[in-house]
Amino acid sequence: MLVIPGILLIAGKAEGNVLYGIYLGILAALLVAILSSFEKKWLIEVNAEHLTLMQMTGAWITMCLWLGGELIIGQVDQFWPVGIDWIYLLLLGIVCTSIAWVIATRAMLVVTAYDTLMVINLEPIYGILMAILILNDHRELSPSFYAGAAIIFATVIIHPIWQKRHDRSRNTEVH
Repeated sequence: MLVIPGILLIAGKAEGNVLYGIYLGILAALLVAILSSFEKKWLIEVNAEHLTLMQMTGAWITMCLWLGGELIIGQVDQFWPVGIDWIYLLLLGIVCTSIAWVIATRAMLVVTAYDTLMVINLEPIYGILMAILILNDHRELSPSFYAGAAIIFATVIIHPIWQKRHDRSRNTEVH
């Protein structure tokens, strides 16, 4: 609940496709939360690499069907990447998605599902920061974006501190 003000600040006065994208992002975060709650149980039966392969294959098939449908109804101007886009897509797909997901899945065996979800759900913020640093692409970011991102990061930092204090107070009450 503490993250919602940050999201509202980041979203700002979004409208049209941007607002639609925000709704899809919130839906995606909800689905990831649900999936991750089951994922820790699945890791007992299946290794991280196999689970990641199944997830990435499912995502690839879904995106192929989605983009194929968009191509058929004429919503996509350009279907195939061109030039250096192939290199960027391969780098992002292999290093930043597949390898990162395997590592995150392995980490889920030793950390809580909540901690894993926080890292996953902060990925858009990491992506925006990388775009700022690598591509110098920050001309559309307003002060409210930075305030919203600060609120989200503060929530992520404050939660474990609050959790430890809450757990410590609960343990002293029991004894």
